Amino acid sequence: MSEKMKRNDFARPDGLLFIIAYFALIAIIGEFGGVFVLLVPLPHAIEMAQGDSFFMGGVAAIIITAVFSFFLGSAALWCIRGLWLGKESGRAQTIAFALVLAFFALASIPVLIESLDSGFERDVPVGTAISMVIASGLTVWYLLRPHVKAYFGR
Repeated sequence: MSEKMKRNDFARPDGLLFIIAYFALIAIIGEFGGVFVLLVPLPHAIEMAQGDSFFMGGVAAIIITAVFSFFLGSAALWCIRGLWLGKESGRAQTIAFALVLAFFALASIPVLIESLDSGFERDVPVGTAISMVIASGLTVWYLLRPHVKAYFGR
């Protein structure tokens, strides 16, 4: 078998590029979201908390939100790297991360629906949470397919 045929046997599966693009979106939103949270609401929260311990909880919540957002963005970047390089560990990390995303999105749906029922009709991303569950499920399903396993197991 020629060298060219060996390389073509392990060509990157087409669906992998969609997963990489999906995780790139998550990474961009995570990193820019963390920066936004630190630059916009945090200064106002610190100003409100001057001498008032009640508002310090809000400052802490904003900082925790920013750190969590940076973590999600960084984890997505790490998954992208593993998928792009064709590493088996990257595939496993992506499956684990997709399951975590699906869990959080699924857990948020009842809260979001309750917000809709309470009169918050604007800016309640129920559809976003549902689509994230679906996209994460499709990611796991695709990465468990035999030809994708073979690509990462080469």
